[in-house]
Amino acid sequence: MASDSRNTATLAVVVLAVLLPGCAAPRPARVAVRELEHAPTVPLHDRRQALVSRVSDVAPLYTALTEHVGLIEVRRSAEWRVLARAAVGIGPEPDLSRGTVIGLLWRAGLPLDGGWPVEIDAIRVAQGAGYVVGRARAGTCLPDGTCYLDLAYVPSPATVLVVDFGNLRVYPGR
Repeated sequence: MASDSRNTATLAVVVLAVLLPGCAAPRPARVAVRELEHAPTVPLHDRRQALVSRVSDVAPLYTALTEHVGLIEVRRSAEWRVLARAAVGIGPEPDLSRGTVIGLLWRAGLPLDGGWPVEIDAIRVAQGAGYVVGRARAGTCLPDGTCYLDLAYVPSPATVLVVDFGNLRVYPGR
């Protein structure tokens, strides 16, 4: 396989089946990274931002992507309750029977410029596989343990397989 997976990858990834209460699991699909890169952008509904007390409070939902950024995925009510306890004031639970909540969590601390440090720019979905494009604001942070969460509701079940964060592409482990 070529080393430049961004442009020439023929790597196929298996979409993990997501069991929804009362539903049969869909058959796993094979999705080429190229297909995810060019999949249509889905509308991002119910955008939310919240402070999270500690990363350990959302550990069951959290996948580290870099030293300072992680992925949050919420598919079930029990997972939403975990998130709601950690992110006070996040609001009511969205309809998880029809979609997925995807978030990027910044854990480098308080930005000295006062801005929100992380944002989801776009999410692409193909055959139940998700491709997240996000970014972080440049600047200096006070390493005080503050965690910032940017969330979006995707109106379809999706398992994130690729996160493109600035100039870094990460394949969250499953």
